[in-house]
Amino acid sequence: MKSITIISLFVLASLNAMAQKYVPTTNTLNKKVMFGYQGWHATPNDGSNNGVWRHWFGGRQPEAKNANFDLWPDMREYPADVLEATSMTYPDGSPAKLYSAYKYGAVDLHFKWMMEHDLDGVFQQRFVTDIKGRGGARHFNQVVRNVKQASEKYKRVYCIMYDISGAGPTWKQDLMKDWMFLVDSLQVTKGSSYLHHKGKPLLSIWGLGFDHTQFATVAQSDSLLDWFHKNAPKKYQATIMGALMIPGKRTLRTGKRYTIK
Repeated sequence: MKSITIISLFVLASLNAMAQKYVPTTNTLNKKVMFGYQGWHATPNDGSNNGVWRHWFGGRQPEAKNANFDLWPDMREYPADVLEATSMTYPDGSPAKLYSAYKYGAVDLHFKWMMEHDLDGVFQQRFVTDIKGRGGARHFNQVVRNVKQASEKYKRVYCIMYDISGAGPTWKQDLMKDWMFLVDSLQVTKGSSYLHHKGKPLLSIWGLGFDHTQFATVAQSDSLLDWFHKNAPKKYQATIMGALMIPGKRTLRTGKRYTIK
């Protein structure tokens, strides 16, 4: 009976180990479960020198009336050094704390969860309006570094997704400049976890064809696609995933289709 028990435990342990060994491929988007990863949460003393409660409280005082989120996240697994106390407390009187994505430990935990549940990875979002500013660029560049490191550690995948909402008439030049920065300075496409599709790094652009992004003309969009597909130096070329308007829908946030070229 003892030997049977030992064998059973060994089998269960082996099955559990096998379940934890799922590693997504990096050569295709097909059949992957991906999440939008904004990375926009920040706290005043997270080390970015921006000094704001970004997204949590819209830069205002960290109290309930200013909250920009609907549900309080479960913070029990977050490392202490990624958390910062708000003006609120829990029922037991302890300070209610929130995290900053500028801190690597917060992003590490998110990718650990994805690994534990066999989820593939994320679309790392870049907001063109934010990265044009020095503070926004500093925050979001660090988030990309964090995502790159965590995705490689936990063998998940990621790719960049630009959001051009509010970017204005220079959107195309700003996007191209930033992509070249990511490739050259942060070396995103050289990492072991960057997602490719159809033989090239995958890049998504959110906002083409929206009513509120009419500054992104058809001619500009076509020329940008041509640049990514064939006119750019080879190291900057990419497979583009874009969003298309659905007839009768003002926005793609309810019901969306994607196209990959």
